[in-house]
Amino acid sequence: MAKISTPPLFFIGSTPTIALNLPRGTAVILATVAAWRTRSTLLTIVLGMSAFWMLQALSSESTQHPGKLPTMMTEEQIEEAHHTLNELHIEHRDLDLVIEHLLVSPPADDLLIRRLKKRKLLLKDRITQLEHLLEPNVLA
Repeated sequence: MAKISTPPLFFIGSTPTIALNLPRGTAVILATVAAWRTRSTLLTIVLGMSAFWMLQALSSESTQHPGKLPTMMTEEQIEEAHHTLNELHIEHRDLDLVIEHLLVSPPADDLLIRRLKKRKLLLKDRITQLEHLLEPNVLA
């Protein structure tokens, strides 16, 4: 659990920092409490990821229109896009670790694994979209 939750809290990219932002920090705290109280890896993963997704959906960051891309971006928007891209890469990696763990010891129903894989694909699409926004591959 510590291997998955510690890097996103204390590093943004390769820069050491304390990043206890609302979605990620709160989700890690909830998952840590669940792990401590229940000693169930599966319940810890499900609770932590569910809390993260719910809090991220409620945050103002994800209420912006993710499908609409601006044509010109300010330095602040570029910096925010890089930060979001970094968080999406971290979440994608975390989901990959969770799915890998669940495949080793599969749950009773594979609906959870299918949902996690779907979320991972959605994250990959959003990552690709942001990468194209930040580094357009348009021939002039």
